[in-house]
Amino acid sequence: CRDVDHQVHGKNVEIIHWVGCVASVKRRGILTSINNILSKLKVSFKPLINTCCGYPLYQVGYWKHLEDIAERNVEAIKNLDSNMLVSSCPACIGFIRDFYPKIIGGKLPFKVKHISEMLQEYVKSGELKLDVGDGNIAVTYHDPCHLSRYLNIYDQPRDIMKSLNINIMEVEKGRLETECCGGGVRLALPEISTTIAAQRVLTVPKDVDYLVTSCPTCTVNLNDGVVVAKVLYDFDVDVKVMDLAEFINQFIK
Repeated sequence: CRDVDHQVHGKNVEIIHWVGCVASVKRRGILTSINNILSKLKVSFKPLINTCCGYPLYQVGYWKHLEDIAERNVEAIKNLDSNMLVSSCPACIGFIRDFYPKIIGGKLPFKVKHISEMLQEYVKSGELKLDVGDGNIAVTYHDPCHLSRYLNIYDQPRDIMKSLNINIMEVEKGRLETECCGGGVRLALPEISTTIAAQRVLTVPKDVDYLVTSCPTCTVNLNDGVVVAKVLYDFDVDVKVMDLAEFINQFIK
């Protein structure tokens, strides 16, 4: 991943868009969608691309490298004079918000929010203008593990979609009871990962147009899960997998 230091230019940026590894490399549509939404909101923002929060290093115990990354990331973001960092990645948000203070030994000099939290606020305030649908679009929502069970964020994405006048059909086992998409073992055990994703896809209600989620890893893995489900389990629902930001971007006025 690219050093965050090399991307820090300018001052007084209202919002830092922490893109994260997966949205930088595997699902660029999330990056472009969030950038477009922030542009429409007319806020000053800075996307930090190909930057790693260090969470994978934490998982495998590389503490020395992790400390270095966390300290450099915080210092670089601090130099932009921004008081808000947003990201589509629940793992990044949780790790930066809760573990960085322990690593750097102090409070973060900026707030940290998941993109769904920020979008909900702008929709409620009326600052984010969205085209309302005609009720003919059917959507189901997959709650990411980190977002729902760790960050306790599950109503916000639904509230945003409800404002679009679309038909929301709940998938089996949602919110705190959500089932994992398998993305956590994607690198180490790809076949098991996509099989888990396919099994999750099988719980999608029939006649839905979109399977929406709020996590780049979930988006990528569930997209592969649809393909696997069609091959292994004769899954015959023509559903498109999208991240919440990608989905909302379609309705931006």
